[in-house]
Amino acid sequence: MLLSSCRGSDPGAESLDPVLFADPPREFGVDTWWHWSGSNISREGIRKDLLAMHANGIKRATILDVNGPRISDVPAVEFDSPQWHEMFLSALEVADSLGIQIGVHNCAGWSTSGGPWITPEKSNKTYVWSKTYVSGGTLDLTLPEPPSLMDYYEDYAILAYPARTPRNPFAEALVRAGHGGKDIGRVLTDLNPKSVVRLSWGDRIDLELDAPKAVSKLATFIYNAENNWSDVDHEGHRFILYSSDDGQRYTREDEVLSMGVNKLVTDEVKPFRHRFVRIIYEGPPVNLAEVELCGPDADPAYREDIPGFLQRLYHVTVRKMSDFQTRFSETAVPVPEEEIRDLTPFLSEDGKLRAELPEGEWCILRFGYTTTGVTNAPATDAGRGLESDKMDGEATAFHFDRFVGKLVREASPYVGRAFSFVLTDSWECLYTGWTAGFPASFHQQHGYDIRPWLPALCGEIVGDRDKTTRFFEDYSATIADLVDRNYYRKMMELAHQAGLEFHSEPVYGDIGPYPPLDILQANAWCDLPMFEFWANVSEESKTPQYKTGKTLWSGFPIESSLFTGKKVVGSEAYTGFAHFSDTPQSVAPFGNAAFCAGINQMIMHSYVHQPLDGAPHLTLTGYFGGHYNRNNPWYNLAKGWFDYQARVQYVLQKGDRVTDVLYYVGDQLPQDINFAFRLRVPKGYRPNIVNYGYLDQAVRYPVLVIPVEAVVGEETARKLSALEKRGLKVIREKEGEPLSFDFLPDLQSECEEDHFMYIHKTIGEDEVYFLFNQEPDTISTRFLFRVEGKSAEIWDPESGAVCSAREQAPSGDGRTCLPLTFQPYQTKFVVFKRKASAAPRELVAVRAREISGWQGRMEFDPCYDGPLAPLDITSLKSLSEFESEPIRHFAGVVTYHLKFDLPEGLDANAPLAIDFGKLSAAAEVMLNGAPLRPLWHDGSLVLTDRLRGTGNELTVRVGTSLRNRMVGDLTLYGKLTHVPSPTALSHLKKGDEWLLPSGLIGPVSIVQLAD
Repeated sequence: MLLSSCRGSDPGAESLDPVLFADPPREFGVDTWWHWSGSNISREGIRKDLLAMHANGIKRATILDVNGPRISDVPAVEFDSPQWHEMFLSALEVADSLGIQIGVHNCAGWSTSGGPWITPEKSNKTYVWSKTYVSGGTLDLTLPEPPSLMDYYEDYAILAYPARTPRNPFAEALVRAGHGGKDIGRVLTDLNPKSVVRLSWGDRIDLELDAPKAVSKLATFIYNAENNWSDVDHEGHRFILYSSDDGQRYTREDEVLSMGVNKLVTDEVKPFRHRFVRIIYEGPPVNLAEVELCGPDADPAYREDIPGFLQRLYHVTVRKMSDFQTRFSETAVPVPEEEIRDLTPFLSEDGKLRAELPEGEWCILRFGYTTTGVTNAPATDAGRGLESDKMDGEATAFHFDRFVGKLVREASPYVGRAFSFVLTDSWECLYTGWTAGFPASFHQQHGYDIRPWLPALCGEIVGDRDKTTRFFEDYSATIADLVDRNYYRKMMELAHQAGLEFHSEPVYGDIGPYPPLDILQANAWCDLPMFEFWANVSEESKTPQYKTGKTLWSGFPIESSLFTGKKVVGSEAYTGFAHFSDTPQSVAPFGNAAFCAGINQMIMHSYVHQPLDGAPHLTLTGYFGGHYNRNNPWYNLAKGWFDYQARVQYVLQKGDRVTDVLYYVGDQLPQDINFAFRLRVPKGYRPNIVNYGYLDQAVRYPVLVIPVEAVVGEETARKLSALEKRGLKVIREKEGEPLSFDFLPDLQSECEEDHFMYIHKTIGEDEVYFLFNQEPDTISTRFLFRVEGKSAEIWDPESGAVCSAREQAPSGDGRTCLPLTFQPYQTKFVVFKRKASAAPRELVAVRAREISGWQGRMEFDPCYDGPLAPLDITSLKSLSEFESEPIRHFAGVVTYHLKFDLPEGLDANAPLAIDFGKLSAAAEVMLNGAPLRPLWHDGSLVLTDRLRGTGNELTVRVGTSLRNRMVGDLTLYGKLTHVPSPTALSHLKKGDEWLLPSGLIGPVSIVQLAD
């Protein structure tokens, strides 16, 4: 039985051509991000960059203007200046002549959409509030304005409801609070976690009470919206308490290490009783929202009826999906809906509230909105400004026109040709929770007024727990809808109207600083949906280190392509922290894993624009990203690696991905992509996630699984029932019970461990498997493919060769058995065709002989001043093992001239290949005057018919990495002297023990092959 994904209407519309596989057209080449860094831009550098891209088959480059260190030798070209626009037009002119397409990020930096043209009114917004507790009767008071940024605040509503929180005794006893000698009013006692005082190391808070008070507890609330990576529960902040009777002479009382942020933390202190208290802060800069001093029998007045409501409502970063579940305090008393009074008409323009309330204690809620204050980054000063309002289509259009629109008008002859697309990178502008049109959109989408529910957004339970939970869900859904329509969809529409494609990375929407969003839906608006993957490094050596993965990488852009008909899914590729230490061989396994996950368009991260030749070698600030540029010695010799990726993309951009199991992502927002891939799908079956919008397509797949974590509402349940009647098989997962299916796995092998990753595509009438050996060892094993009655071919993406498979046999259960051998980290395509293959049989090695008795010479071309004399050699070893310091720390291109005779014991008439042994990092090869396939990894086996019995001349030009010269400089001189770089290099270690293998290391052998 052959199970496949949704096929195109014409199965024969796509096919594989061995000739095009061997030499893929440029349209299948890799892309790159082209960072213009630190205003260091030159016209000649642009020309040379594009020529170097063209030489390696790069077909598209995306310009991102980013912040970075300045180079004094390059005149500054500020973002969006007339000179910048001249450089952009120059890039288009050169690119057009080379057939390279240019795109541009929609603003300076890579996150996300903003600039100096965005005013607070057009910026991303958040709601804010203040609470004032009063007694009933005639009110005539000035309401405190909620906390705001950039002097921008807009009122939306004034509500009154019976108070559910007792008055704060500490606040009532507080006469004055000061910070740095200035009065700060009631900011730290207003029971509002979003009104804050910014503290740095050594700052003090001075508190004056109306009389001496007994103190035995310190309660603090630190508000941190931007915590992205660390565990917030284990962040420590030190407070030192002093006391005084007269406010002049203070005595140290105690100190506490308060653990945790975005929640009230109460610590016991040594009891004391005084009128004046000084608190000294020691720790990194923080926002202090609340402070209370409590006696032994008192609890802090600040409390949360809805614990974690800041996380639940997208004010602060969350670290786990459970933070989005609505929780309630057992002792909380809900606010009855009918007791909420709208006092908005009674607020004057000067903030005075004049109104009547019945007797009793009341809470007055002043509710409005302000800018988030978040700016685009990392941008130069000329390009930095507020992030545009992602829930306001008019703000999105204004932003687009202000920069991209200007480029389109200036470059109109190139639009749709050399200037072909606009990019938005991944969402990195924190949260957005409000916009001026939010209430109207909420009412239109959900059919009721948001105003009575505003107290719930500020931490109160309204009506009852169930109603509040449903309101939170509706609030999240409104944000998701507005961002989807007014940002992602709007950007696509604006790009298309301008004659451009829209490329984007809608990847994130669950844990982290992201608003709720249906990411699968957002990807539908991208002409090129994009993912990102990283080449992780060893903390010790700072070199890329691939580790065997037990599950495929997953991402909404990858999964969405199954339903949107998009054949190509791009990815920011090989991002890492291995500055000057990465090589094609070290990062390629990460790319192979990405190919298996469903990525089929690599976008190199990054080609940083090189305004000058040689040093200084510009890289991205923060020492992350790879070095795919012309000033990196191995880049100009790495065409073999770029060709390899193009061959893989030529195949994987065709056909339809085979999917066995759909997982329903759930009705809840945010959505978590990871639950479907937590080792719960048996090996050999390929999963994909699906959302509500694409559920109708589920009938075309073998099975739909409803995970334990997925929320299924009434509407979804009805749709599932209807789909089951149409023949869809639905499995409702049960906690702790393994999944099993009534059809065969797509791929199995005899390996016990997870040595292999794969992806399966149907291309016309062919079944195509891309297999990746994840191990650093050679592995031979038998595979069982869920294919029957077809002839297998092996397509080698490294050499471009196609051959018929050896020892293919039916398994007897509807599958095909095939033995295969993989070298370390090797990949192969297994292509099953209906007709028997006419390709030659796969060759295997029968014997190998190391070349000995050869004569050799090394010539050095360093990428810095200081030439090295040629050196005669009779053996091969790593440059890092030479005693000569200039060779040991060499960086640049070293050329090996080797003369040898064919070793004895080989049949000169049989197929022969050269095994080059170990090599770092990339090389061009000539044998007896003819070019051979370029090299980029250890163990390259190159088939050739150019070998002679005697007098062979082999020339190998090897480009090295820059790391060894930099390690040498730091070891010998304590600073970079040969290859200075403006990028921080504190992570590079001193000492020759940290040198990497470099050059042609060998041994070089001749291998005899047979079919």
